[in-house]
Amino acid sequence: MRHGGEQLGRQMAQILAGAQMPLSQARHLWACANTLIEEHGDAAWLFASMRADALLAEGDLEGHRNFMIILDRVATLQGTHLPSIIH
Repeated sequence: MRHGGEQLGRQMAQILAGAQMPLSQARHLWACANTLIEEHGDAAWLFASMRADALLAEGDLEGHRNFMIILDRVATLQGTHLPSIIH
């Protein structure tokens, strides 16, 4: 897969590091969701969920929580509904 979990995390960090002004945590997560949609279209939810799973497997609970939020924001931006288990 072209953008696996670890590579995706590095991409997000590079994109956000290039931002001209510091982003709040909320804006940061919205920017990540938007970037996933721009790069992966309808499959953005898949990449966010894969990264969330990888972070959970690594024991990174904060990273997992952030990617679950990104996953929810991808759904919001795309106008889709995620199962309530995600919330």
